[in-house]
Amino acid sequence: MPHDARVPFLKGDYMKKRVLAIAAIVILAGLYVACLVLALIHSDAAFKLLQLTLVMTVLVPVTAYVAMMFYKLSHRDDEN
Repeated sequence: MPHDARVPFLKGDYMKKRVLAIAAIVILAGLYVACLVLALIHSDAAFKLLQLTLVMTVLVPVTAYVAMMFYKLSHRDDEN
């Protein structure tokens, strides 16, 4: 049995989805940490960053999903 058949997540679309998901997690985690730090130090920018964080909590996963959908549609005819 080839190595790729036993470990499908190391190949192709699985790896691209994993990288995109990790990037989204890092972006959101960074926003949450920045928001928390600014709130704890009572910064004037804390409320604006909270609003940005709430918007990005929706936009980042939606953007990642749309990017994966377009990638899948554009590579529909490719062979595995």
